[in-house]
Amino acid sequence: MKNEIGFSGLIDKSKLQTDNYFSSLVKQAYDCGLIFDSDIERIRTELFLLLGDICKTIAEKGSSSIRVDTAEEISESIMYSISVRLKKCPSPESSVNLLQSEKIKVLFEEGQKELSDMLIKMKIKWTILKGKLFETKSFCFNEIPKETMKRFFAGYDYKLSAQKDVVLFGYPVYNESEKLSGAELISQKLESFILENEFLNNFNPQSVHSLLCLIDRIYGENEKGEGSFYLETPINIYIYVLACALGLVMCKKEPHELKLEKEDYDFIESRLVQKNYKSVLVILRDALDKLIAQLMVGEKTAAYLELSIRQLADEIALSYGMNLKSIFLCSNNKAENEGFIIEGEPKMSDSKFRFVLEQIRSLGSIEKIAQVIGENVKNEEDFEELVISACLNKNEIALCLRKLQNPAFIRLFIKYFRGKKDEINKDVYAGINECFRSFSKREKNVIEKILRTLGEYK
Repeated sequence: MKNEIGFSGLIDKSKLQTDNYFSSLVKQAYDCGLIFDSDIERIRTELFLLLGDICKTIAEKGSSSIRVDTAEEISESIMYSISVRLKKCPSPESSVNLLQSEKIKVLFEEGQKELSDMLIKMKIKWTILKGKLFETKSFCFNEIPKETMKRFFAGYDYKLSAQKDVVLFGYPVYNESEKLSGAELISQKLESFILENEFLNNFNPQSVHSLLCLIDRIYGENEKGEGSFYLETPINIYIYVLACALGLVMCKKEPHELKLEKEDYDFIESRLVQKNYKSVLVILRDALDKLIAQLMVGEKTAAYLELSIRQLADEIALSYGMNLKSIFLCSNNKAENEGFIIEGEPKMSDSKFRFVLEQIRSLGSIEKIAQVIGENVKNEEDFEELVISACLNKNEIALCLRKLQNPAFIRLFIKYFRGKKDEINKDVYAGINECFRSFSKREKNVIEKILRTLGEYK
C-alpha cells in the first residue's frame, strides 16, 4: 500500500493548478507523503455522498432524474467551491491539514459562503467604480465592462455551476491573470480594471485622447477619422498612458503632459534598445518610483504598476527594443509600421565563421556551444548555417536559440510564424518550434504580442 510509510515533505507550489486547486493539492499532498490511501478513500467517499445529496435535492424539486452531464457539472462545482475555501489557508500544508481535520461537506459549505461574500464585494466594487469611471470616448473601455458585469451578475450560479465562465470580461486588462475560472476570474479581472481606472484618473481625459489618437499611426489611419482605431477596437489604453508617463519621467519632464517629442523618444530609445530584461527593468523601476511619488497613488495601485512594468520590460527586452514605437507613442514616429522593420546585422566574415564553427566542434557540452553561439551570432543566416554545420538536433537548436540576445532571435521567429518552410532549414524550423513550445505562457504571450505589432502574427 503506497504512502502508508512514505516521506513527509513540503508541497511544490508550482505544481498546484489555480483553476483545479483541490485536485492538484490532493495529488501533491499524496506524492509528498502528507496524506495516505485512507485519506484519499475518505475524501472520495465524502465527495460522492455530497454529490448524491445535492442531486437528490434537485431531483425532488424537479420531479425528474438528474442527467449525467448535469451531475458532472455539479461535481465540478463542488470541487471548485472546496478549492476556494482551501485557497484561504496561509499555505498548501495548512490546506492539507484542513482537508484531514474537516469534513468535505463542511469545506464545501464554507467555500459556498466565500463565493457568496465574493459576489457581494464585487457588486459593491462595481457600483462604486461606475461613479468613478475614467472619462474616455473608447467604446471598449466604457461599454464592454458594463455589459460583462451585467451578464455575469445575472447568469452566474455559484451553488450549482460555480466553475462556469458565463461571460468573458471582454476588456483586455494589461496584467495577465492566473489561470482561473468562474467568479475568481471575473473578480480578478474586475480588480485589475479598477486599478487601471484609478491610475488613468490621474490624467486629463483630453490629454489621454490626444495620446491614444497616435495609435492610428501604428495600425494605419482609419477612414472614420482620427482616433477611431482606439475608440472602436478592444485594446488596453492604460499601458499606453503608463508608458508615456514613464518615458516623460525618464526625460525629466512633467508626466501629466502625456506628450513625447522626438528628442524624448530618441533618448528613451538610447536607454532601452537591445538591453536585457534586468537592465530594462532597472530603468523602468527607477522611473516608476519617481512617478508613484509624483502621483501619490495608493498601495494597491502601486503594486499593480510594479507588475505592469515587469511585463513591459519583458516585451521590450524580448524584442530588443525594436517595438518601442508601438509602446512609447510619439507624434513624430513613422506611420503604418514603417518604424517596426527589424534590420538584420551583417553576416560574419568567412574567417570568423570558420573560427566560430571550429570552436563549436571542439566543445563537448551543448551548454558551452549555446554560449558561444549566443556571444558571436548576430545574423539569422549565420545561426542557421552554424547549427546545420554542427549537426545539432532540434533540442540543441532550441537551447542555442534561447541564447541569442539580439534581433536575429525575432527575425527567426518571423520566418517561423510566416509558415514558409522553404525559407528556413527543416531542422532549424523544428528547433524553433521546440523552442517556442518550451516557452512559458507569459513568454509566448510576449512573443506573440511583439510579432502581432510587427504584422507577422495573426
